[in-house]
Amino acid sequence: MCASTSKSGTRPLQLRKCRAVYSTSATRELAKIAGDLEDAGQSRSAALAFTDRITDYCEHLAQLPGLLGRARPELRPEYRSVTFASYVVFFRYVDGSAPREVMEIIDLLHGARDIEAFFRRTYDDS
Repeated sequence: MCASTSKSGTRPLQLRKCRAVYSTSATRELAKIAGDLEDAGQSRSAALAFTDRITDYCEHLAQLPGLLGRARPELRPEYRSVTFASYVVFFRYVDGSAPREVMEIIDLLHGARDIEAFFRRTYDDS
């Protein structure tokens, strides 16, 4: 739940449901992360626990008020990012109204990757 107050700040907090939604690419990347961790010697349960922590973190972020993360205008005007362990989580706010209802998780990439090249190859319309 997200908290909000009146402009004067005198009314009690109102709780709103806010949620994270995952693009097909982000869902695929979560599965790839789990597979990569297993291939690196982690147990299946440890790999799944790690991806669960990533999704829990994203859900937590979706519920926080305010504009979160680092703006990423070099990728797309509406894209933002945060880090989780050695991964970068890319997201955007889907609804422009306040308070927001949805935060879309666009993709998750290991921080060592060439992020700008990935986005050019994957998301450019040209």
